[in-house]
Amino acid sequence: MAVDQYLFCPQFVFKEPKVFSGDSIYNPYKNFTSQDYVKSNFHAHSKFGLGITNGEGLPKDIWETYEGLGYVFHAVSQYHKIDKFGEGDKKYISSYEHGYNLRKTHQLLLGGDRVLGKDYIFPQTLNQKQYILSRLAQDTSNVIVLNHPDLSSGYSERDLKYLQYYDCIEVLNPTAQSFAHWDTALSAGKKVFILGNDDLHNIKNRNQIARFCTLVSSPTQSSTEALASIKSGSSIAMWLPQVHNESMDDKKNKLLSSKITLESIDVKCDGLVIEFEEPVDSLVVIGQNGKVVHSSSHQQHFNVPFGKDCTYLRVEYTTKDGIRYFLNPLFRYEKQLYSRSVAGTAFVSRKPFKVAEAGFFFGGWILVVLLFLWRKKWWSYFSNFRMYLSI
Repeated sequence: MAVDQYLFCPQFVFKEPKVFSGDSIYNPYKNFTSQDYVKSNFHAHSKFGLGITNGEGLPKDIWETYEGLGYVFHAVSQYHKIDKFGEGDKKYISSYEHGYNLRKTHQLLLGGDRVLGKDYIFPQTLNQKQYILSRLAQDTSNVIVLNHPDLSSGYSERDLKYLQYYDCIEVLNPTAQSFAHWDTALSAGKKVFILGNDDLHNIKNRNQIARFCTLVSSPTQSSTEALASIKSGSSIAMWLPQVHNESMDDKKNKLLSSKITLESIDVKCDGLVIEFEEPVDSLVVIGQNGKVVHSSSHQQHFNVPFGKDCTYLRVEYTTKDGIRYFLNPLFRYEKQLYSRSVAGTAFVSRKPFKVAEAGFFFGGWILVVLLFLWRKKWWSYFSNFRMYLSI
């Protein structure tokens, strides 16, 4: 496995990234209507595979629980398996979690029709992470999400500066909140959007339910529409306040009474104009390199400078019920937005495999192993000689 991972994995050339620039501004909320946004959770595990993986309960339990809380989309993301429960429902979204490695370098695949078995078990280099993403992206119908990047150093911030061929980052996860990773990717000019998920492993434990949520624009509540919205950034992540052992009825009431309150967000006359239905408790605007460019509280109308030198701005706000909302960025671009594959091809290229170079590398490893074994044998002889002298 180590030889395959560190010797035969393809190598890549990574170009230096370019920040967002141009006279046009992409706004994923251009025609915003709060009623179109529905609650979703895309990361949940049930028991399967003879109980070897970390999961309790059945897919049916997950569906019924989230449906009861008012969620429209609720995927079951088994490890390396697309769960078919609910497949006939128009709200069904195929999902699985890819990755069986030591550092938890995992990906969430939404809307695809195939499972990639390939992975590298030992700590992965940038090249190995890129190779896996490139393989996953061969299924052009899917949405590729980097799961919990800040967990166990699965992805470093530097990785997010260079990696291509993914669509979203699971910024909100109970085990890791990866805002620095997201801002690193955005500051490198990457069109990637936020997801928030429960990453549930035990549906019987209500403390694992309704911690994070993704609001997705889907007026007709169909999976095709939801996946398109995720790819285009027409989504909002929610961070819900937690009460230990909160009853399911209380969770439901909290979710049903929650209000996005956002009315509109747009760029006008070099200013980011944000309007709410009522004053929000707090609002923060973040820009290039994760820098806070604006912070205020208890206001309803906001106008934040968005000058020609501003690459992107994203908004976080908290409503009076304590729920935190995270919007996707508005960013600059030139002429047209590029797809995942076009952007990947522009910034990452695969090096040709050199047999001589590989042979030299492999031979070097064999030499190291032989020297190690020879030294151990020499040390054994030396120890036996010392024992002989001491008799």
